[in-house]
Amino acid sequence: MAKTIQEWKRIMTDQFIGNEVIKTTYNLQPGKTFEDEFSTASVESILFYAVAFCAWLLETLFDLLRADTVAYIATMKPGTTRWYATKALMYQHGFSLLPDSDVYDNAGHTDQDVADSKVVAYAACVEEPTQGGRMRIRLKMAGDGGEDLQPLAEPVVEGVQAYFDRIKYAGVPIKVESKAADQLQMAWKVYYDPMILDATGSRLDGTGEKMVEARIKEYLKQIPFNGIYAVQKHEDYVQATEGVVLCPVQWAKHKYGDYGWMNIDTLIRPDAGYLRFADEADLEIEFIKKSAF
Repeated sequence: MAKTIQEWKRIMTDQFIGNEVIKTTYNLQPGKTFEDEFSTASVESILFYAVAFCAWLLETLFDLLRADTVAYIATMKPGTTRWYATKALMYQHGFSLLPDSDVYDNAGHTDQDVADSKVVAYAACVEEPTQGGRMRIRLKMAGDGGEDLQPLAEPVVEGVQAYFDRIKYAGVPIKVESKAADQLQMAWKVYYDPMILDATGSRLDGTGEKMVEARIKEYLKQIPFNGIYAVQKHEDYVQATEGVVLCPVQWAKHKYGDYGWMNIDTLIRPDAGYLRFADEADLEIEFIKKSAF
C-alpha cells in the first residue's frame, strides 16, 4: 500500500535535518523537527513536498498496476467460473476464431467493428447439478438495451453456445442462456416528511417527480448482474432519499420461467441474473405523512 505524501515527506526531512553538514549550514537546533525549523512556505519545504508527491504518485500507480494484474490473472485462469464469464464478454458475434485458438480473427476490421460485435454486456457463470446428478456450467448473459439490461436474441445465444463448444474444457457440459428479468411484486409503506415530499413521493420544490418510486426501481439496477437481492438493503437505499422517514416493505414476491409467485423473506439470487417490475401494477406504495424524527 502506498505511503501518504506526508509519510514520504517525513522520511526525507528526517534524513535532511539529521545530516551534520545541514545542521551546521542552517544552524539547526538539537531536538527540533523540520517543521519547527522551516515554514511550510519555505523553498526547502516546497521542494520536499513536490518530491514526496511524485514518490506517492509513482507508488500509487504501481499499486493500481498490481491490483489490475491480480484481477486479470484471477479472471483469465482457465477453467474457473470467472474465466467462463470473462470469455463470454469477449464473444464477437459474426466473427470467426483463428484455427485451433480462442482468439478472434479481426484482420481487416476496424476497432468500431470489433466493439459493435461484442454484444454480450453482462455475464455470470455458476455451477449447478443436472437431473442426472452431474455438475454442469450454467452461463447467464444479458445485453445492453441503453437504459437497462435486455435478453440477447436467440441467434446470439446460439452463437455463444457454438463459441464455447469450441473453447471450453473437454468433457465439461455448459448451458448458455439469456432470459428476461425475473419478475418482482412488492408493497411498500412509506412514511414521508410533508415539508419535503407530497403524497406521490414528489419533491415540493419541483426538482423531482415520484422520487420514491424512482429510487425503488433504481436500486434494482444497482445490483451487480447475478448478484443477491436483499430486502433490507432495498429499504436502506430508499430510506436514504431526502424526505423519506421510514419505508418498510410489507411483502415481496418474485417469479421466473413457468414457476408461480414465490415469497421473498430476506434475500434471493435472481434466476435470470437480474430482477425487474414487469408491470406498473406490480409496485404498490402507500404514502403516510410523518414528521422527521
